[in-house]
This record gives sequence, C-alpha cells and structure tokens, in this order.
Amino acid sequence: MTYYSSTLEKGLKILNLFSKEHSRWSQKDIAEAMQMNTTSVFRLINTFVKMGYLVKDGKTKQVSLGPMAVAMSHRLLRSYNLRQMIAPIIAQKSEEYGISIEVALFANNTMVLISGYEQKNTLTFHKPGSAQELYCTAMGKAYLAYLPQEERDQIIARQSFYPRTINTLTNQKALLDQLSEVRTHGYSSNNGEYIKGLISIGAPLFNPVTKSVKGGISFDTTTIESSMDKLIESYSASLIALAQEISSFLPDS
Repeated sequence: MTYYSSTLEKGLKILNLFSKEHSRWSQKDIAEAMQMNTTSVFRLINTFVKMGYLVKDGKTKQVSLGPMAVAMSHRLLRSYNLRQMIAPIIAQKSEEYGISIEVALFANNTMVLISGYEQKNTLTFHKPGSAQELYCTAMGKAYLAYLPQEERDQIIARQSFYPRTINTLTNQKALLDQLSEVRTHGYSSNNGEYIKGLISIGAPLFNPVTKSVKGGISFDTTTIESSMDKLIESYSASLIALAQEISSFLPDS
C-alpha cells in the first residue's frame, strides 16, 4: 500500500504557482499549467479560498495568495535552517568523493560560509569563514560570472586585486576573461590564487525560483593531493550536479 495523497500534491503545486512575477492566476490558466481538468481545479481553488490560503477577485475571478498562505510562509521562514538542511549532504558527498567542500552565500559584499566539510589534507590552511576577495576564490568567481553585468562590474570595481600569491589575478581584464570561461564551462577555478598550495573548483548557487545567483560551492584540495587538471577532470561534473542540488534548498528571497 502506498501512503501518498495525489490531491494534496496537486493542491501544493497550485500554491507553488504563485510568485512575485505571477501573483494572480485565472482558473483556466491554472488548469492549463497543471494539466488538470477545470472541475478539479475549481474544487481545489474553492477549498483554498474558504481556508484563506487564496483570495478570489469578485470581478475578474482571478485568485491570489491569501492571508493564511502569507502567515504560513512567515512561520516556515522562521523555522527554516539552511545550514542544518544541507550539512548532512555536504558531509556525505565530502566523504564519498574524498574532497573538502564549502558552501557560501553572498551578503554585504562578502561571501559568507554557511556550511563546509574538510578532509584532513586541508585542515592546516585555516580558511576564514568569510571573504571579500571574490577575484581569487573559486566560489567568488562562480558567483561573479552569473551576475547581471552592471552589478558584476560594481563588485569588481571594489576588488583590491591584491596579489595574495604569485598566481593571483591582479587586474580586471584577466578576471573578466576567466569569468567568460566560467559561463562557458559552468565551473570556476582557483589555482593557488588565494592560499599557496590550495586549489579549488567552484560552481554557482541559484535561487530556485528567480534563477538569480546567490552564492557558490567549491571542492577544495591541495597541490600535494592533486593537480588543477586532475581536479577538473575528476570532479567538475559532480560539483555542478551538487550545486544544482544545494540550490534547490535556497529560500526564495
């Protein structure tokens, strides 16, 4: 026996149709989007209206989210713990691949670490929990590559381009050339540019609804354990797949 409610599934999918870009729906449009018959959609909409999760306009008959849906979303956001949700995934993948993994979100001009799992070979590097140097980190480059041009240029203009190692990119043109490659391949690289001997590949994290870039994820190891070419060949596909999985957990904000 399968304990699964297809009716509940359809109802939740209807609620998930509403977004900032599409805040009002007609019954016909919902039926088409859901590939359901209009009678079933009508019953579900009326149920949500009576419960206060949807509000129906008396003239247009279009529906929008109601006060109960808003109240529930606030309760869910207050109880939402992104770090707690993704930490087991990061730990499991790190052990599976034998490589250190970090996840960071961009806030206040800084990439802020929200979750990470280190293999023994990277423990001696003592990496900080946040970094404003986006120009020389894999996660920073992955984030920059997918920003709208104007926003990206503003952030790049604030970068110091201080040569942390002999491999550090020290000018905007070199960085922009790399960012173009990131968009082509879907991943970025840090070839000992932030800390000597530490190499990384990174991928962007996206808001699951708006698809705007929010942060990055990186696979980190040492030049003793691997080379840049080997790291890319062995892990770039897994990195991109994990970035997509982690992105699905990000809040729509």
